[in-house]
Amino acid sequence: MNRLFSNNTFYYFFLIVVGINFLGSIGGISKETDILIVKILGMVTVVVCLLALLSFFTDLKFNHLFFKIYLYGKGLLSPFYLLIYFLYEKITNDLYVSGTYFMPALFRLVLGFVMLVLYNKYKIEKNR
Repeated sequence: MNRLFSNNTFYYFFLIVVGINFLGSIGGISKETDILIVKILGMVTVVVCLLALLSFFTDLKFNHLFFKIYLYGKGLLSPFYLLIYFLYEKITNDLYVSGTYFMPALFRLVLGFVMLVLYNKYKIEKNR
């Protein structure tokens, strides 16, 4: 275990969340779809989660860059765009957006924001 964060509790919490997201993104690419962009975004998600997960076990100077890409891309932007899309569907098509879709996206957005705040508080950047 290398020293990336000043708090071991956050280290293990972040490791568990990234690991669960990695397994979920692998499961997401196995879904059948005919839309090419969905397949490409699924592959990009797997790569981002894999890089963030590997950053826990390697000592590279790019580790924090991979964590930031993961936090901003997977933790904040992805659920934010989903919530905007649900709002767009509600306004333009007057479709009912079920809480089954809305609540997980909102939870991911809040979790991503909390992880970003904790990441900025506990990260240890080496000057190389």
